[in-house]
Amino acid sequence: MEEHIKKIKAVYKTKCIEMMHSMKEFFPKNLSYSEPEGGLFIWVELPEGIDSTHIFTECLKNNVACVPGTPFFPNGTQKNTLRLNY
Repeated sequence: MEEHIKKIKAVYKTKCIEMMHSMKEFFPKNLSYSEPEGGLFIWVELPEGIDSTHIFTECLKNNVACVPGTPFFPNGTQKNTLRLNY
């Protein structure tokens, strides 16, 4: 089990580094996002007024999955956030 954990940690670390590099290169500069110290997700904050549900729908059309951030807020009003998995 320890050997398996060591392997998957290395895989996810590589995926995180690659995703962060791509985000820095290709994402608009007016977005903010977390730089993970662990875990499997990157939290993205879009500019005010942009509904992440629309982005979610467009991503699915291109076989890309993301999760709108709304369900992660108790009152569900934060519509300009996304959770990306690497």
